[in-house]
Amino acid sequence: MNAEEIQPGRGLVAAPQAEAAYEGARVLTAGGNAADALVAAAFVQGVVDPHRCGIGGFGCATLFFHEAAGGPGRSLCVDFHGRAGSLARPDVWADLFEGETPDGFGYLVKNKVNDVGYQAITVPGMVAGVAEIHSRFGRMPWGELIERAIPYAENGFRVTPELANFWIRPGLHGRVSTRDRLGHTEAGREICFKEDGEGYQAGEVFRQPRLAETYRRLANEGPESYYRGALAREIAEDWQANGALVTLDDLQSYAPTIREPLSGSFRGYEVLSTPLPGGGVALLQTLALMERRLAGSVPLHNSPAYIEDYADILKRVWSDRLANQGDTSFGTPTDETFLTKEYLDTLAERESPQGGADCPDTTQLTIVDHDGNSISFSHSLGYNSGVFSPGLGILFNNCMSAFDPRPGNANSIAAGKARSTAVAETIVLEEGKPKLVLGSPGAARITAGISQVILNVTVFGMNVAEAVVHPRFDAYSDNTLLLESRFPAKVVAALAGGGWEIIHSPNPFGVVGRVYAAEISSRDPLEVIAGVDPGASGAAYREVPEE
Repeated sequence: MNAEEIQPGRGLVAAPQAEAAYEGARVLTAGGNAADALVAAAFVQGVVDPHRCGIGGFGCATLFFHEAAGGPGRSLCVDFHGRAGSLARPDVWADLFEGETPDGFGYLVKNKVNDVGYQAITVPGMVAGVAEIHSRFGRMPWGELIERAIPYAENGFRVTPELANFWIRPGLHGRVSTRDRLGHTEAGREICFKEDGEGYQAGEVFRQPRLAETYRRLANEGPESYYRGALAREIAEDWQANGALVTLDDLQSYAPTIREPLSGSFRGYEVLSTPLPGGGVALLQTLALMERRLAGSVPLHNSPAYIEDYADILKRVWSDRLANQGDTSFGTPTDETFLTKEYLDTLAERESPQGGADCPDTTQLTIVDHDGNSISFSHSLGYNSGVFSPGLGILFNNCMSAFDPRPGNANSIAAGKARSTAVAETIVLEEGKPKLVLGSPGAARITAGISQVILNVTVFGMNVAEAVVHPRFDAYSDNTLLLESRFPAKVVAALAGGGWEIIHSPNPFGVVGRVYAAEISSRDPLEVIAGVDPGASGAAYREVPEE
């Protein structure tokens, strides 16, 4: 379903995977709320997009639940980031360091041990994060919700062109290719490749019977099994036998972090997003600096002047994030430090040497239910470690690749530390109630993608369906701009004539983030519009009849 076809109506679920959006909407129809829809949809995502997300991964969520629905009448952030294992010393790879990845989103060490294999794994938080949200707000039984995902694993699903391309993706920015990554373990070779040794093609059916059985165990035994039960022991035994830096004790002690979202303002709206080590600081910095630039006159949308001003800010913000922002529990400055007027004044004058690059290995869920309760939820495997637990079908994250192997920096390794991420799950409030709910995959491109959609709605008067499909841009380095293919030739020529190096992508969508958004256009009666990024095989579904 394209963004233009989605009309106002009651609650909905939007996701890069149509199956996940559909199952989430079915839960809403069955009487569930946003938290219930989240459980079903997130577990379906882990099946149908198995190399980008799943129960071996991590993420975060920003929520708004109304008092009448049993919620706090306010917002909440649930962080379930991957944390370095207790065996991860600050200098564990100091002697193996080879450099930063060219995309600015990771580090290279000898033999790629931080990227692929057991040492690359951090403590997975996805199951705990989803369970925390469900325990606080859910109405329907946990097991019943997970069971909706099991047929996709047991009976299989048709591989999308996007997923088929993943199997043949080369190594990016010094990393390992997908084929070598998924073939790292015997279990991975058995699960991910056909008898002829090839990956799956678009239209072929991909089955994951071991993952189906693990889901069934989680449905019957509950989420505690993953961290403190029989399932945890099986996972940890395999880790220990293969030299992982994470242990059974790490699983048993894991719990999500619950706190208030970051809050900022933009042109009369309140913007809620994820605290550090998430990407909410970068998003709020971008909006604050753009508000300053727009204080006089507002340039024509996507004009050269508008793009140049915006690009300069994006470079400054990304450079600040790389150098200074990290897990505040380990000595880096607090979120608020980076958002003071004085700090923003300094940032506005600072050199801006570096932009970032995209990473396609994250996914998004945007949910608004019939009561207006709203969730922006993201989870990921990073680039994935290539490690599958034998017999369980679980693919684990490779979050250790995003830690700086050099001790003493903001994002250096420490046991229990959460790695820095650009993920910015965001809810924009109007008069104290949700107006926009949005998020995006895309690594360093997340800040540019989400902020441009917010400006498209709040500054340029678009509805969210229009806002998501308009062409987007990002700053790549000192004088380089990345433009989606749909920018007019005159705009491209004017930017090039102004001294910018132009990377004009051949792709029309999904280059600068892949934003999935919902706009609550009316509260009484509730009317919600979805914005679905055409850059992936996604969809938005409303409450649909049970079959």
